[in-house]
Amino acid sequence: MSGLPVALQCFYVRASDCVEVGFFVSLTANQPLSWSAYDGTSNVLTGTAVPPFDGPGELKCAVDTDRPELSAHNVLQGRAIVYDTASGATVGYGAVGFQRLSPGAFSGEIDLDGFTYESCPDRLHFQVLTSQSGGPASTLITVPCAEDLLTQTPTQSVVQMQIVNEFEQVFSSSYRFTCLANQSFSRFLTLSGSAVGSDSAHLVVRGVSSPLIGLVIDRFTGQNNLVHTTANEPFLEGGRSSTIIFP
Repeated sequence: MSGLPVALQCFYVRASDCVEVGFFVSLTANQPLSWSAYDGTSNVLTGTAVPPFDGPGELKCAVDTDRPELSAHNVLQGRAIVYDTASGATVGYGAVGFQRLSPGAFSGEIDLDGFTYESCPDRLHFQVLTSQSGGPASTLITVPCAEDLLTQTPTQSVVQMQIVNEFEQVFSSSYRFTCLANQSFSRFLTLSGSAVGSDSAHLVVRGVSSPLIGLVIDRFTGQNNLVHTTANEPFLEGGRSSTIIFP
């Protein structure tokens, strides 16, 4: 979203071991760009070379600019579409963006402190469907805001979940993960309709040692017993500081 060329420094981060795969993307003025993660893409004219990536993981990109003005940093928006070849389910969701708030060149250290960049959210709020016996289960995906891509040090997080049913009764649960978590609702009794006592619930997610970003993939059975899949993006509450270090 800029009338000038934009350079990006990007990294895929593998969910299995937090190992990063770095690459650079060059965009001309107001240029859109899309690619298949599985195939990658390249353009020798602009110097863009996106490697192929397979398996669970995340993509992080930052505007790499020496220009200090905010208009040089806040120029990106993104969207992902994920297709499951086994079930045919397709899910689209928006990228999580953190605006630059104070002038300065890109240093490789992204301080999500509410001053240099927007801070990470303290809590993620979702309105979800609880899992039903014999039915498809939704999925909670979480990744830590803080990440050291320079040393590739795995980020470990503990996640607290608060579940409020339709009768305002409160349940809780937690789990621990490294790098990225893909948790099925079926793993938690507190997210089942039989235990919670309602078909829907208010889910509040919070990282203990590090703030999180996340997404829920809703799955439910519709007419003719067809399973429907859709992305459920959170309402963000509060703010907490964290840092992402790029090499």
